[in-house]
Amino acid sequence: MDLLQLLENVNSKRTFLEFLRALADDAAEDDELEKESPPSWGPGPKGWENGSISTYLDAIARCVSAPANRSKFPEKADWKTFAKILLVGKSYE
Repeated sequence: MDLLQLLENVNSKRTFLEFLRALADDAAEDDELEKESPPSWGPGPKGWENGSISTYLDAIARCVSAPANRSKFPEKADWKTFAKILLVGKSYE
């Protein structure tokens, strides 16, 4: 299932964990595809901009704290918000 579809279905701890496992699988697949055919510039084959844990976490922190994204990430979070936070780290620069 597509990550965005899984994100839309997050409404509990169980569905959050399903999303998290799929996100991890997506990152692993991106790593494998990149080994076969490294991109010369830009995101990996599956759209991952941030290939290391440090750049991924930094992208999450910058995106969630950006004033323009204030309404996307409310102060009181739920499972879907946690999933959104993890997904945004995939491609936020």
